[in-house]
Amino acid sequence: MKHIISILLIFSFVSCASYSEQVKQNETDLDRMEQIVFASNDIPKTDMEFIKNTLSKTKELLDKGVEESVLADKWRDWIFDKWLFIALFVLGAVSFLVWKLKSFSFPLPSLGKSEY
Repeated sequence: MKHIISILLIFSFVSCASYSEQVKQNETDLDRMEQIVFASNDIPKTDMEFIKNTLSKTKELLDKGVEESVLADKWRDWIFDKWLFIALFVLGAVSFLVWKLKSFSFPLPSLGKSEY
């Protein structure tokens, strides 16, 4: 059980970290592409308008993704900071009690017929 929880935690942190890194890289790539396109004089005016519209829509979608990523990070932090540790503490306490009760032997009376 410990191994499964550990693996899930590692994958969740790695995937969230790689996603936020990817978003940052996409923002910088998009800004660089915009500078290159706007500095170019070889593109016809109609294509330039299409590119501007596409870039603005892409930036809006990327900003929306960043906002959702920030919200997801807040929820993930809240869950890991509070509920995960509470759940692990309760699981540990229950495991400790079961372990102690198993090692403690109760003298059980015999319910069979006794001969006097």
